[in-house]
Amino acid sequence: MKVIYLDSLIITELAADFMLLLATDRFCAAGVSWKRLLAASAVGAVYSVLYVLLGSFWGGLLMKLIFAVLMLLVAFGKRKDLARCGAVFALCSAAFAGIVLAVSLCCGGFGAKQMLFSFAAAYALMGGILRFSAAKGGGTVRAVIRNRGRSISLTVLRDTGSSLRDPVSGAAALIAGEEQLLPLLEDEVCAALRASRGRPPEERLEQLWQKGLGRGFKLLPYSAVGVENGLLLAFRVEAAEIGGRKLRGMVAAMTPGEVAPDGGFSAIVNADV
Repeated sequence: MKVIYLDSLIITELAADFMLLLATDRFCAAGVSWKRLLAASAVGAVYSVLYVLLGSFWGGLLMKLIFAVLMLLVAFGKRKDLARCGAVFALCSAAFAGIVLAVSLCCGGFGAKQMLFSFAAAYALMGGILRFSAAKGGGTVRAVIRNRGRSISLTVLRDTGSSLRDPVSGAAALIAGEEQLLPLLEDEVCAALRASRGRPPEERLEQLWQKGLGRGFKLLPYSAVGVENGLLLAFRVEAAEIGGRKLRGMVAAMTPGEVAPDGGFSAIVNADV
């Protein structure tokens, strides 16, 4: 009976921890692979087994914190925003625990169906809160950009200080490093852009047109600290989904380097997008 109990415990803990880490990944737009999430879930399952087999020492606050940090490190690595991921994970866990308690009291017990319902309710609750918070300004969201049969996934900062848009159409503009955006373009275009690096944007655009590769490209004017009347080489993308909102006609502007070298995010859009 004990083996069956431990088997059930491991499966339950793996499922619960994986769902909580998956929710954290989605809400933080971390882009973590399912393999890392599963490995971190296994750490949580090991802790549960140790607590059951070896007694109350493993149930102390210190051990819980140690294993929680270990799970976060396995799942998300040494990210600059690891503390934020940890806070979101704690909120998801608290919401899940509270709903589990409520469901068990109402149903007179707790099983697999109740666990799935509890997680779905916690996910919906936390998602609503975080989306409302992000809509009020700032925060990072996940974005999927599609163009010419290609697609990329980015972590995007909704910048409350950015007002960049296409001055002609008024369409939203996304700013990202050139290397992040090149996978959206054909090989010929990528080769031409790499060959013209270091040159002014207007010269690069002229060279693209001379080679018959300039369709969809334009120059996007911008201003920033220390930069007045600057220009960015940009192109219109076919479709984008930013924070769950679908957009068409968006413009993607390329910067020479990464917009956030520390890895917290890889692109910037207006906070109202």
